[in-house]
Amino acid sequence: MKKTYFLSIIVFAVLLFLAEWISVGIGDIDIYLDFMSILLILMCPLVLLLANYSLSDIRKYFTIGFEKESAEPVDLKNGIVFFSSLQKYLILSGIMGSLIGLIAILAMLAEPEVIGSALALALITTLYAVILSMVVTTPFKTGLQRRLNEIVK
Repeated sequence: MKKTYFLSIIVFAVLLFLAEWISVGIGDIDIYLDFMSILLILMCPLVLLLANYSLSDIRKYFTIGFEKESAEPVDLKNGIVFFSSLQKYLILSGIMGSLIGLIAILAMLAEPEVIGSALALALITTLYAVILSMVVTTPFKTGLQRRLNEIVK
C-alpha cells in the first residue's frame, strides 16, 4: 500500500465532511453518527470473518497490504479472497441494518413525527458500510491484485 493511501483517506474524509456540512450544516453533523450502527457494521463482519480466518490470518492480510516487499502469489490470492469476503460482509451488514431499521419504522407508523429521523437512522448503516468498503476493502483488494499481476505476468 502506498503512502498516498493515507493521504487519499484524509482527502476522502474531508470531502465527505464537506458534503455533509453543506447538506445539513455544521451544527447538525451529529445526525451522521450512531453508535449502534457503527457497532453493527464493525462487529458483524468481524464475527463472520472469524468463522473462516484466525486473528493472525486477518493481521497477515492487512500487513501484506502495507508491505513493500513482494509476497508469495498464494498469499496475495488469499488476501484478495479475504478482502472480497470482508467487502461482501460489510455491504450485507449495511443492508441488514437498514432492514432492521425499516422494520422498526413500520412498527412506528402510528407516530409519523418520528418516521423521518428513524428512516435516516435505518439508512446510516448502509452509508457506513459503503464508506468502509470504499476506504478499506477496495484499496487493499486492488493493491493486492496489482501486485499479483506484476508477479504473474
